[in-house]
Amino acid sequence: MIVFNKEWLHNLRIQEQAQSYRDKGYINNDEFKLARQHYPVSFYMPNPFVRAGLFLLTLLIVAVGDGLLSLMASAGNMIASPIWSFFLAVISYAALEAIIHSEQHFRSGVDDALELIVACQFATGFGIMLAKTQGYDGNTLRLVFSIFLFVITLLLTLRFLNRLTAAIAVASLFAAFFFAWNGVTTAGLATAPFLLMILSAVTYLTALRIGKKPELVNYKDCISMIEIVSLLVIYASGNYYIVQTLGNVLGPDKNVNKPLPLGGFFWSYTILMPLVFVFYGLKRKDAILLRIGLILIVAAVATFRNYFHLLPAETMLTIAGIFAILIAWLTIRYLATPKNGFIYTEPGEKLLLDYLRVESLITAQRVANMPSAPKHEDSRFGGGDFGGGGASESF
Repeated sequence: MIVFNKEWLHNLRIQEQAQSYRDKGYINNDEFKLARQHYPVSFYMPNPFVRAGLFLLTLLIVAVGDGLLSLMASAGNMIASPIWSFFLAVISYAALEAIIHSEQHFRSGVDDALELIVACQFATGFGIMLAKTQGYDGNTLRLVFSIFLFVITLLLTLRFLNRLTAAIAVASLFAAFFFAWNGVTTAGLATAPFLLMILSAVTYLTALRIGKKPELVNYKDCISMIEIVSLLVIYASGNYYIVQTLGNVLGPDKNVNKPLPLGGFFWSYTILMPLVFVFYGLKRKDAILLRIGLILIVAAVATFRNYFHLLPAETMLTIAGIFAILIAWLTIRYLATPKNGFIYTEPGEKLLLDYLRVESLITAQRVANMPSAPKHEDSRFGGGDFGGGGASESF
């Protein structure tokens, strides 16, 4: 099923392990070079900057190529048909298979872009097909689309070991369960958060179990993405803002900002669940669980700040930052020597989350969209008819 050379994948893991041993000082450079010679890898794997450039360049080339083909086909009114999107998807898939077999690309940016393009083109074609379907309500159409997206991204993940398609696959699976549950019962929308909590927890525990199987070692990064998405869905299922927003959008009274019936439970869940993640991340020495918990603390603070304007956003973030730095400094000093299996040192093996520096992006995005504190009109000063130099009669 996997398109890549499995022997090279095995050798790549050995090289990464040898590099980890070299960084720790267990082996020297000569021994590391000898290991690379005995376990060669012929994949084309450029550095991250080249990979990003190739990713963008591939997107541009495909956009131009598809645009020219669509322009030539526009005379026959073919591009309005979903078949045209499927046709472009088949061309992109053929190019993806060809470049991997001929040039041995592996996470080079080119294959990443083509895998994403294939998924988007198939999804676009199926979406156009559903838009022309009559006699079905919106919930059913969303359910069918979620199932289709899950199947397509799952197949791409199994074939190309793509972490992004793995994340989309598990997210679309949760969406399919949500829309299915919302369609089979009148209380579906009210009980859907609890259903998603259970499903995402089961998915996370299942990912932990199957991630230890030797036969799935090539899917290690994809399974890590499933763990990350499952943890995010566990939290999002009970986040007060997300549950209220979905209820307003999908409920019978659309765009009516009603308080949640179990507001106390959802508020407690919003604030406490990130701390639970951090606690169990420390207890189980699970870096993914720990880091997701730390990121979700920011989401909890942002959710609270969205409803309660106790202090300006800048002040709250400054205070939170001071406490975070203080806790980090005390923890580093405490773990200078090993304590109960914990120590402050650089890990020899990079985890997937080491490449996802999203804390600052989340913070910036939330601050940019936070509503400002309400202004009191009775404390206004200034005015007048002389360039602001004096008070008017309304002072």
